[in-house]
Amino acid sequence: MKNIFHKSPQKYKIREWIQVKEYEIYIHNVVDQEYIFNAETKRMIYIEVEYRNQSQIENMSCRKNQWHIFSQDGYSFESISIIGSAIYYEDKPYFGSERIINPGRNVRGWFAFEIPQEKKPRYIQFMNAFLGTKTADIELENMIEIEQSKDLSSLR
Repeated sequence: MKNIFHKSPQKYKIREWIQVKEYEIYIHNVVDQEYIFNAETKRMIYIEVEYRNQSQIENMSCRKNQWHIFSQDGYSFESISIIGSAIYYEDKPYFGSERIINPGRNVRGWFAFEIPQEKKPRYIQFMNAFLGTKTADIELENMIEIEQSKDLSSLR
């Protein structure tokens, strides 16, 4: 019987350029912020991302569904859209659901992830595509900035 060992994915850090196949990505900031609505509190983890297209030949599709946050206990979370959630992007420009960048250009913006208070974010995963998928895991330990809570009770 043959032993088959799978190579562990390489672990990356924020604030460094990372290459995943044709994609070059950079995470500038990761922020944890609470929003208070009367008796309810919501927690958002924000990531500020940047893509650059160093190719000289092709446009590149950059999408919000390429990013997920995984907690210590293995749960994963997708970013929320600005539709119905614009308040969470008030001071953090929303990246958008999809952007196309030409060769030699870059694009930058924020994604918000609603994560339960009891979950501890462990890493961000970037995925290049659904076919021929390659991923990069970006570690979050000691990398998340805590921002002051915002009380939005008067808005509801």
